[in-house]
Amino acid sequence: MSKGSVLLVDDDEDILELFRMTLLEDGYGVETAVSGIEALSKVKENKYDVAVLDVVLPDIQGDKLALEIKRHRDSVNIIFITGYANMVGCINSLPIGVSDILLKPITVEALQQAVKDAINIKPSINSTQS
Repeated sequence: MSKGSVLLVDDDEDILELFRMTLLEDGYGVETAVSGIEALSKVKENKYDVAVLDVVLPDIQGDKLALEIKRHRDSVNIIFITGYANMVGCINSLPIGVSDILLKPITVEALQQAVKDAINIKPSINSTQS
């Protein structure tokens, strides 16, 4: 049984594969996307517990992608990956709640801990009401 489902979004396919393999070995269900458009398509068709998003993608900025993901699947916890420390303030100001922000270069241990923490976040009271 899977520990949870993760969508990894990064245009660096080598990093994407390393992270995918790491999380698969940890027992997560993992899917990947190399663009924002591909990620949105997957979010519309599948439910994920966590989305790990690179801030800089070729077709859409990660912050805008996160807003679209949350619009379609509010229960997804978002983790951002960025190489730009000056982006942290902008990301934290997003009205969606961000589980974590990882600054590049990222160790697999940091990713593992961030995903574990994001999976363990309890849904808000609004998402549990019918």
